[in-house]
Amino acid sequence: MADLLLHSAAAVVTMDGPTGPDGGSGMLDGGWVAVDGDRIAAVGGPGDPRPDAREAVDLTGHVVLPGLVSAHQHSMDYLLRASTARPADFPGWLFGVYYRGVAAMTPDDARLAATLSAFASQRAGVTTVCDNWGVAGGAAPGHVLDCADATLDAYRQAGGRVVLARMLGDTLPPALAEAAAAHGVDPSGLVAPAGRVLGELRALMDRFPAGGRVVVCPAPELPEMASPGLRPAVVELARSRRVPLCTHLAASPPS
Repeated sequence: MADLLLHSAAAVVTMDGPTGPDGGSGMLDGGWVAVDGDRIAAVGGPGDPRPDAREAVDLTGHVVLPGLVSAHQHSMDYLLRASTARPADFPGWLFGVYYRGVAAMTPDDARLAATLSAFASQRAGVTTVCDNWGVAGGAAPGHVLDCADATLDAYRQAGGRVVLARMLGDTLPPALAEAAAAHGVDPSGLVAPAGRVLGELRALMDRFPAGGRVVVCPAPELPEMASPGLRPAVVELARSRRVPLCTHLAASPPS
């Protein structure tokens, strides 16, 4: 007996391509989904016998579809939507709004941002998120870790699957350093020594390894923000831990 039966949906969208002997579209009109615990036990069409269930929900007029995936977002941006700043260009927003904003956030702010971001995603049908996360790598180590802990705890409580891509860097190209200073941001606060970066990252990855509902992976904020020593180290760390590696490609002007 299934725990839950969702039935009579206008359409059930499946993940495994065409269904049935006629090579259908992957949509079952009037279909049903049986759930046991936290797993989908079976999916069927209107002509398939429905299993018994402890609870049945009639979804006539509704569509049942797999959870969507957000491959790249920034939970810390969520609170910055309230900013009244209207910068004239991207560097103005990046340094004058984003970096100044996240660097000032407290652990409570980080928790609130992650909670709101998670719930907004789930409301939109997004059940898996890759959150490219950071609060300015050169901030005090205790502050960075406290904000990371608050964010991860919020995700544990909110549900859904999360890959926390911990943004990092140990060097800042001159053009970016100049842009940061021009917008009132101390360039040294955006990066940290490679040893500290790797130590903080490994500690988080030990606590949230591959296979869990919440996973931590490395994310050089930009390829050019990782030194020749740090870059291969984070690549090898991602490979050895069997997690993704994230970054922002083609985000900087040619040097």
